[in-house]
Amino acid sequence: MSKGSYDKRLQRKRDLEKAQRRRAKRVRQIRMWVSAGIAVAAVIAILLFTTGGKTAKPAASKKGTPTPSASPTASAGTPCTGPTPPAAHPKTYKQYPPTVVKQTKKYDVTMETSCGTLHMTLDPKLAPKAVNNFVYLAQQGFYNGLTFHRIEEHAPFQLVQGGDPKGDGSGTPGYQFTIEKPKPSATDSYVQSRTDAQTHKPSTYYLKGVVAMANSGGAATNGSQFFIDASDVQLGPDYTVLGKTDAASLDVLNKMIAVPVVAANPGQPPTSPQPKVYIIKVTVKEVA
Repeated sequence: MSKGSYDKRLQRKRDLEKAQRRRAKRVRQIRMWVSAGIAVAAVIAILLFTTGGKTAKPAASKKGTPTPSASPTASAGTPCTGPTPPAAHPKTYKQYPPTVVKQTKKYDVTMETSCGTLHMTLDPKLAPKAVNNFVYLAQQGFYNGLTFHRIEEHAPFQLVQGGDPKGDGSGTPGYQFTIEKPKPSATDSYVQSRTDAQTHKPSTYYLKGVVAMANSGGAATNGSQFFIDASDVQLGPDYTVLGKTDAASLDVLNKMIAVPVVAANPGQPPTSPQPKVYIIKVTVKEVA
């Protein structure tokens, strides 16, 4: 074989090997793309499954958030037109506060908001630590000027949540304390146990007007945040009950849940009221 013929055959062999390597590289890239696509699809499916339900259970992603939002899109409701309070400057505390309530008394709370005035009655017998904490913070002016940063507007998961010094669902007064869980029953005035007629499975409902502490799911994650139910809300029995609003306050709650809401951040459900709903002033009175 001449040298010219040998060189040509050698070059063809090299060209063939290069082509094979290029094809193998493309196959590997295609496989990587397919695997990545499958992984992304799986993640999306999991997210849709875990956030799509309307039944709530505690969510630990953000402090003070009972779960998940039932709001599919931004709403176009009616904003409240009440006054805007001075900027809030709540104090931060190093530890749970001293005792300021009496177990034999109840406490009437008047909460002025930009949507109207809420009246609540808190009972230390329901949750001694949580009621003492709320009354102490209110007496210190902690809540004045804060907001209701979260509004869930769609029945049957209608509630408003506030008391966060950061205003985004992640704030605390500087400390946290033990959750005092309720004891649901079929006739309880705050948290009822009900059996589904079709599935025959028991569920718990925090009744309309109930005031309860928000938490992030841990055993000691109560702080300053609270929520008020504007309808009977199905939740696990994991939220400390403080008391209940009076009947007239339900009209104010209805005004709140009619406020337009948007997503606070991209990818989040629309629960952030625009314009803001303010807590103007909270006062507490001891009653028999």
